[in-house]
Amino acid sequence: ELVPATDPTSLRAGQSLAVRLFYNGSAVRGATVSAVSQGNAERAATDARGLATFAIDREGPWLIKSTHMIRLPAGAPAEWESFRTTLTFHTAAE
Repeated sequence: ELVPATDPTSLRAGQSLAVRLFYNGSAVRGATVSAVSQGNAERAATDARGLATFAIDREGPWLIKSTHMIRLPAGAPAEWESFRTTLTFHTAAE
């Protein structure tokens, strides 16, 4: 789950957004989180608290996304299970 530190719908271009990534209620450390807007993408790794911060440098629609992979135990029907989470919002001009 991606949880924004502030309400992303209140952001203006030029501000930043911090998000925390959780899996089963625990922060996910070292995961890649991406922020995408109008064809431009920025990536950040989560810290020990599951936190990643992005510069919201333009107005318009934004997509924040991450995929968390879990290795399944031997004998499971697959080797990995993936969990994808997204957050979308729209920012106004400065």
